[in-house]
Amino acid sequence: MDTVASEVFMGEAQPVSIAGVNRTNAGVWQSDVLASALRLRGAAHLHVTVAPGSSASTTVIAYLYDTDKLGMGRLVTPIPFTIPEAVAGQVYPVDTDFFVTAYDVPEGHRLTLVVDTVDPLYVDMENRSTELTFVSPPGDPSYVSLPLR
Repeated sequence: MDTVASEVFMGEAQPVSIAGVNRTNAGVWQSDVLASALRLRGAAHLHVTVAPGSSASTTVIAYLYDTDKLGMGRLVTPIPFTIPEAVAGQVYPVDTDFFVTAYDVPEGHRLTLVVDTVDPLYVDMENRSTELTFVSPPGDPSYVSLPLR
């Protein structure tokens, strides 16, 4: 996901092949094809439950992409978060808001959520990738809440 660093520094989202996202380091989820355009205005909210595979500070980066019919994604908004002093195998619920955005997702596109442990822009204290297991307990399902206008 090296392109994310240039997107943030340059101020413009360069297309990323969602199929090319390294699934060794990232989890990827996509919406259905949108029947109508979405107007995102504000901060999307992410709720996930994760279990780190090692004991240490664990940094995770979530990205929300607008993905076209060819599978090319444009970054809508990212958010890094850290689980300080994580214990291997312990379950951690995470609630975080993405950076505020004003973005229109066209009809026929999809929203894609990528949750990654490796990004050169957001380096955790150990400067390494982290094994992470996603869990979604029946009483506490994972979700993304979108600020639609």
